[in-house]
Amino acid sequence: METQNRRQAKKSPSLSLHARRVIPQYILNCVFILICFVCLYPLVLVVGISFTDETAIAIHGFSPIPKQFSLEAYRFLIREGASLLRAYGVTILSTVLGTICSTLVIALYAYPLSRPDFPLRKFFSRFVFFTMLFSG
Repeated sequence: METQNRRQAKKSPSLSLHARRVIPQYILNCVFILICFVCLYPLVLVVGISFTDETAIAIHGFSPIPKQFSLEAYRFLIREGASLLRAYGVTILSTVLGTICSTLVIALYAYPLSRPDFPLRKFFSRFVFFTMLFSG
């Protein structure tokens, strides 16, 4: 009798192999759905705000669903498109020039540090390391 109970216990485990594979998939899918919602909510919020009247935002705050529908933001973009393009041009120019200058300075600093015969190599290496530790 006791051996028969042991055989039945071995034949019917608490979770089948299929259930052990499916349950983690459901948990993983739920986690990814939550991450997707967290990533998409700001985009939906910005689109909702773009269609909301400015006074409604000041009174009610931000909402993905407009309290008072308005196309004034898009009218402003059409009217002031040239200044918007100028602002993007300044942003792109400063980004490109900043990247080029930063790369040039880092390359000019890194080359002497790569030379084993540079006498102040340890000092300048420690200087860079120290400023990285404390956000120099």
